[in-house]
Amino acid sequence: MQPTSKPKKPRATRKNYGIKKDSIIRLTDKASTAKFRGNRGLFFQHLKSCNGRSVEEFLKKTTKDGGDPPRGWLRFFIQEKICTLSGGIDQKKVA
Repeated sequence: MQPTSKPKKPRATRKNYGIKKDSIIRLTDKASTAKFRGNRGLFFQHLKSCNGRSVEEFLKKTTKDGGDPPRGWLRFFIQEKICTLSGGIDQKKVA
């Protein structure tokens, strides 16, 4: 008797969180005292190197096959008030 496999659920589309690719990343004062380890630390180093650059440059620098989506990390740093985006966020796409 062969095991029957359940049909896979369709995967939800990934959110872009309304982040505009031409927005400029600006680190806040909180970034100077922030310390992260592991993947957060790695993405934080990339974020610091992209200070004053566009979101698109950050995404190009951090995107790799099979890895964590960088827009989720960017959203994390925005929510923690480590950085801000000048150019803003498209409010229509924010859930």
